[in-house]
Amino acid sequence: MIINANNEKGQPLDFDLEKLAKHWVEFYKAHGLDMLAQHIPSSFNLPEDKVEHIQEKAKQGYNHLIFFPSASTQDANLGQIKMTMEKPLAGIATREQYIADGSFLWTEVADSFPNRIYTKNRNFNKPYIMMVKDLGEVPMYTLGMTPAEAREANVKNNEQSFTLSEYFIFQRDYTIRHINDSKPHPDTDFYAWLLDSEVPSGNVLKGHWHNVYKQLRINANTLSDKSDFRGFRPSIIIEL
Repeated sequence: MIINANNEKGQPLDFDLEKLAKHWVEFYKAHGLDMLAQHIPSSFNLPEDKVEHIQEKAKQGYNHLIFFPSASTQDANLGQIKMTMEKPLAGIATREQYIADGSFLWTEVADSFPNRIYTKNRNFNKPYIMMVKDLGEVPMYTLGMTPAEAREANVKNNEQSFTLSEYFIFQRDYTIRHINDSKPHPDTDFYAWLLDSEVPSGNVLKGHWHNVYKQLRINANTLSDKSDFRGFRPSIIIEL
């Protein structure tokens, strides 16, 4: 199934779902995540309303598709996802290489990981496609919003954000595709709120790539936390 769309500049942007699904199956298998790969569909017949939704969001700059298994499958394998997404990456510049210690989880996140990281706003039984804007940093208009304000904005715009497992995968995917860029890792300048993941206290997760420590760093803060150095990545969820 090929969805013919246009980007925000009116240029053609086509999504070959079978081809993209095959890419994501190969991506997961290459990272030893066969338990995710086996739940990605191989053929598609989306209803017209979902096709139109994808076309509408493509015009708004959503230009990259990620295929995920159900949220329950991701939650059950969160520890493995983290471990495989932070391994050293062949071909990347030494100054950008992942350190052997892997991602750093601040205390509240570490104490809750992996079984008490709670996913919100996802269907736990269905695989889905996530549409994102392929940006190196969070959109500038999101900076300075509290998590509560960001969630309100997502509801108003019929959008979602990221979970922790999705963010681990997006970080790796982006870095592979931008491996020769001067800044191959996303979110090096600003923290990204992961609005769809919480710890038991209700605090919301946030993450960014630390250029000095060469690792992804994950923390959690309250719904009222506010900083001009924190924003979020809106996403579109298309259930399959």
